[in-house]
Amino acid sequence: MDNAVAVDKLTNNAGAARDASAITTTSDTFWVPSMSELCGYQGPETFSKEYTYLSALYSGEGNQYQLFYELAISGLTANERLVREVDGQPVYWWERTPSADSSEDTYVFPGFCF
Repeated sequence: MDNAVAVDKLTNNAGAARDASAITTTSDTFWVPSMSELCGYQGPETFSKEYTYLSALYSGEGNQYQLFYELAISGLTANERLVREVDGQPVYWWERTPSADSSEDTYVFPGFCF
């Protein structure tokens, strides 16, 4: 593993939270992408009024990777390029972003970022 280099990643390490102060920096050599690294910025207007605080939590874990940007991956539309199947069944994308409101699982459903 001499070629593996640790990088700083932003992650909500608290889980259920209402404030972006739950996001901390960790030094990771291997990591699972966050929702914002897959799907980009999720503005407050994309959430219902009582959940606009999720924008800062979900979007605060880093910028969208260039590859996913070029593939037009978004949290606002179905993303068929994210869907993978094994034995004819969709395989879920796991992400390091926890559900800050504790209502969602911590993985990406096939074709969607949340």
